[in-house]
Amino acid sequence: VLVVGMSFFAKVFGGERGKKGLAGRFYDLLKRQGWHCILNQSTCVIDKLNGRDVLVFEREIEEGEELEAGEVSTYKFILGSGMDFAEVKETPCSTIGFSFMGTCSDSRQTRKFLFELIDPDDQKQKDEFTKKLKHLKTFNKAKVVAPEITVEKTENSPAAHSDTEDDDVLCILSDSEEDTEEEEVGSNPIQRLIHKNFYVLDAGVEVKEGTSKNAILFVYSMASRSYKRAGSITIELASSSRFEFLICLKKEDNLFFHHYLDSGQHIAFVENDNSVEWIGRDPQGQVWGMKAILDPKEFFSLRRDYTIVEWEMKNKSNFSKLKADDQTFVLASVGGKVMEEDSADAADYNEDYDFEDDTEDEEEEEVSEEVTESDEDEESGEHEEQDEKNSGLAVGFVSDRAFVTRGNKIGVFKITEDNQLEFSTTIDNISAPGNREFDGPSQMMLHEQDTKMLMLNDNDKNSIMCMDMNRGEIVEEWKTSDVGYAVKSVLPESRLAQLDPVQTFVGMNSKGAFRIDPRVSTKEKQVNNFGFRYQRSTDPSFSCAATTVNGDLIMGSNKGDVRLFNHNQIQNENRNQDMKAKAKNQLRLAGDPVKGVDVTMNGEWILATCETYLMVIPVKVDGVDGFERSLTGDRRLPGRRLELNRDHLWEMGGKVSFTVAHFNRDFEGTEKSIVTSTGPYVITWDFRQVTRGVLNKYQIKQYSDCIVDEQFKFGEDKAIVVTLPDDVKIAKRVRK
Repeated sequence: VLVVGMSFFAKVFGGERGKKGLAGRFYDLLKRQGWHCILNQSTCVIDKLNGRDVLVFEREIEEGEELEAGEVSTYKFILGSGMDFAEVKETPCSTIGFSFMGTCSDSRQTRKFLFELIDPDDQKQKDEFTKKLKHLKTFNKAKVVAPEITVEKTENSPAAHSDTEDDDVLCILSDSEEDTEEEEVGSNPIQRLIHKNFYVLDAGVEVKEGTSKNAILFVYSMASRSYKRAGSITIELASSSRFEFLICLKKEDNLFFHHYLDSGQHIAFVENDNSVEWIGRDPQGQVWGMKAILDPKEFFSLRRDYTIVEWEMKNKSNFSKLKADDQTFVLASVGGKVMEEDSADAADYNEDYDFEDDTEDEEEEEVSEEVTESDEDEESGEHEEQDEKNSGLAVGFVSDRAFVTRGNKIGVFKITEDNQLEFSTTIDNISAPGNREFDGPSQMMLHEQDTKMLMLNDNDKNSIMCMDMNRGEIVEEWKTSDVGYAVKSVLPESRLAQLDPVQTFVGMNSKGAFRIDPRVSTKEKQVNNFGFRYQRSTDPSFSCAATTVNGDLIMGSNKGDVRLFNHNQIQNENRNQDMKAKAKNQLRLAGDPVKGVDVTMNGEWILATCETYLMVIPVKVDGVDGFERSLTGDRRLPGRRLELNRDHLWEMGGKVSFTVAHFNRDFEGTEKSIVTSTGPYVITWDFRQVTRGVLNKYQIKQYSDCIVDEQFKFGEDKAIVVTLPDDVKIAKRVRK
């Protein structure tokens, strides 16, 4: 098998056997999100190929085992520049490993890969790991020229845009872009089509049978700010290898645009006009847009096929292996991509809110507050480093305070009764007990009626710092066991536990969750056998968690699913061997890593945040509680998928990266709104309308810089604390 160019990898059947090397697992990172395991039991060696150094990852094949068609057992990478080898301290299985960048020879895609040791306690393996990584880092500065990508042009091809075709205006977009008549021919697919700059893909790319669909293409015109007809095209789904899929657009069999399904390219299926939309930005910064309209039957067929291969690409597994209920859930939930109109009963709501415009008085007040904070710093003799930025936010439950982290400092702000923000003080030079250095928290959680702040630090996964908020000092350090109790995140024992003097709380990591009680007399504060832990063979890759008012647990994963656990599974002793547990329900999304989860007070709805969309899922159906019993058949209802509309995506160049979304919280459990952000935009949805199927109505407010975090003020949904890299503001919602 030919291995092409610098840092390209080739997929090989079989390969040389018997080589000794590092024993571990091999992953790739799709769209720079959750890690996906490629080889679960593999060896890592450095070898020679045609006189060149290659890095080899090989799966051990047992005697008598046969590979499935297309299954890969060996990956080889030519070592060269640009691979950026680096040590990784937080791997999916909480061991040690290294990451690097590699480029696929068949798809020309550059991806991030990860190798982790299976047994970091094996000193020989650990020493060999250190030696190999040191050697690999020497290639980071090597100079190797990458091969050029060959593009074959088709001469004398039919015109892509006939002057005889009518310009059918479908929809007028925002006028935020400047008129541009002349554009360079590059990665902009519209210009490639107009200039007949067609090309071909590698010979190994095969069209999937039955996926070719005819459509009418409309392209966005900068001159008229509208979509105009560009003639007939063909849309095809194709595969370059097992679990590697792409979508192709052709004009009379001439290819002018394609992208891999995990490339981050924006694509949306719009049900109300049976169309597929693409929005992107070329290297010159020019935003482009295309819209392909299909026959209704062809539209639903293409969307179904796309959803299946997208799921297979993200999960590295055959969709057909899913249970029937899981297949139905995945396929039905993608219907949330529909841009629906308001439902007939939406008018029943008398409350309709929008963001309040910043007034001059508010701007003057903000300036005054900033000066006050600056003066406070000068008086204390402390000056912030220029590279320090705001990084985290915690909003009080009992107090009227908001806390913002910046390096090893915490800024304290008061939220007034009329929802203004006033600077109070700065907690400077946070240090661990014994005056040890503390780099700053990776997570903050208010605890025991806001009298304490629990903080985690990435440098020590088995340590929880407890700050006394009255003294502004870290007064205790709570340890957990090194074996199975690394802490990735902490969360309250129940949804409103922070309102009471509850001392226990929950810790979670990629393998499970467990109870922590600072009152236990032992040095390690986890409560042994209270919680659950999955074995390495299962590898749930948990990424986030939340609790209900009863203490039931929701856990999202980097594999794109959400699991529901009953409160007894963490609040009562687990007598199973190795703390094994089984979720009451496992809800599989499209395969995108789940960044965060939340739940309503009554436990009827959960909210999952993925990179480009939110999913609102009912988990109490027909009297069946998903935290108590399995949801099957008609009781496993699809989620509501929340996305931004075309106009806002256009302004963002088709790129969206949502922060963790939250419901508003109060004592009564009357959730009304959902808040998240992407880039400089804070966005809210009316949750009550979402439950009725109105998914396309939301409010959006733009700030001058990218938003770090945002949270509702406790007790209402009209004020949102917004943290920017160098500022803190209040976004206020007022009735229209």
